[in-house]
Amino acid sequence: MILIGYGTGRCGTKSLASFLNQQEGFNVTHESVGLAWYPILSDTESALDEFVSRKGDVVGDVAFYWIHYVGLMIRKYENVKAINIYRDDDEVVDSFWNYKANIRTYKSFMENTWFPYPYDSYEPTEEAIYRTIKQYRMMERELACYFPGRILRMNVEKLNDKESLSSLLAWLGCKDGKLDTFHENKRELIPPGNAHTERLYTFRRS
Repeated sequence: MILIGYGTGRCGTKSLASFLNQQEGFNVTHESVGLAWYPILSDTESALDEFVSRKGDVVGDVAFYWIHYVGLMIRKYENVKAINIYRDDDEVVDSFWNYKANIRTYKSFMENTWFPYPYDSYEPTEEAIYRTIKQYRMMERELACYFPGRILRMNVEKLNDKESLSSLLAWLGCKDGKLDTFHENKRELIPPGNAHTERLYTFRRS
């Protein structure tokens, strides 16, 4: 089986990959396939060929960029399943912004290789990140409509619930699995009443 996981980033993709990779026969990585955010056909073919040739009963990768390729994979291979992991929009934006150093690292490192994260301004602001997340949500909805039954949508909080993890493994055809939970909510809460927070909240809900 080929297993693809995708989400915006800062939404539990790494935790999902860690949970899946502990299962017997699973070879699931996190952001290890060299796929560009804006697909380039020649690079895509070689990267996917290498990916599907990995050893394991279930080979997979979990990363934000798969949203551009999951449709191609489902059409090309019969044994593909996908997990769309998500988190509350405000929490995703706050997490990105609280880890500003990570944002800069992603931009400087990936611009020189294969990943310009799609902020809609060169220097990301909270508003730009929020607009980016909204665009990602629209693509998630489109994929869910095109491929019903092939994509499982999962809230990150379910990674802390053993019953939900058991259901996930059953959907993947795995009867006996390890149900150790992996996700820890590392959100840094901003005290209420902060004027900047109130301004941003107004922008998000408008």
